[in-house]
Amino acid sequence: MSRRGWSLHEMMISLGVMAVALGLAAHASVVHLRFFRGAGEIVAVRSQLSVVGTVVAAIVWGVAPAGGDILVAADSALEVRSAVGSAVVCGTGPGQVTIPAAEPRGNTLSGFEAMPDVGDFIHAFVGDSIGSGWIRATVASVAPGAGACPPAASVAGLTLTLAEPIELPAGAVLRISRSMRMSSYRASDGMWYFGVRDWNAATGRLNTIQPVAGPLEPYSADATRSGLLFRYFDATGLELPVPVDVGRVATIQVTARARSRRPVSVAGLGRQGVAYVDSTTTTVSFRNAQ
Repeated sequence: MSRRGWSLHEMMISLGVMAVALGLAAHASVVHLRFFRGAGEIVAVRSQLSVVGTVVAAIVWGVAPAGGDILVAADSALEVRSAVGSAVVCGTGPGQVTIPAAEPRGNTLSGFEAMPDVGDFIHAFVGDSIGSGWIRATVASVAPGAGACPPAASVAGLTLTLAEPIELPAGAVLRISRSMRMSSYRASDGMWYFGVRDWNAATGRLNTIQPVAGPLEPYSADATRSGLLFRYFDATGLELPVPVDVGRVATIQVTARARSRRPVSVAGLGRQGVAYVDSTTTTVSFRNAQ
């Protein structure tokens, strides 16, 4: 009586075919894993680079170079007086102004990204029969003010004592600004980052820098290699050399460069198995350049 089964030759052929199929499947899986890991590295680099331009544009959009709002203009650092709020004067006295506190809803004559603090600058727009323009003063102290601030008489205000003994008219429009510095720096891990720090009234100096994006390429005097580069242009498009005549600045360009932390193998990128390097350039024209 014969029994059905596999012969040795059939088993060897089957095992060989299975090995080839498993090898092809494993190779395809490795290729896909490399692709997705490489794509993730590229996305991470590009997302960090986009943050640099977005943050710079948000900070400098309301800067007035002719009014002295640019404090430092270097190739890897930019310090400006950036707007943190606005309000309308509802009470006034020599060296003091009272402004309405911001309301969470409804009509309001004030709004703040950060509450006014000592060391902030106020820019007041005033006008009379002679002319109109902006007056700048420094906040010496902030305290709760009396009531009778619009939009309701019961709304408490904020009284700002000024370092300058000036008296502003009721109804004057105020723009409140604070020193902010953006720069590249080398962190404790040895990597370079884009960071921002603002003014600290308690210490009388800028706060410790906080990382916003990175890591970037290291700083270099070579403009084609530096991880963060600021360039400055006047109203005609002429690039201004460093040290910059800050009063002439009408447009800035910020370039950020970064590379992936691991080698990237993605079809279409040219060289395979090396770190992915990319850069982005953002151009910002100052809203108050004139």
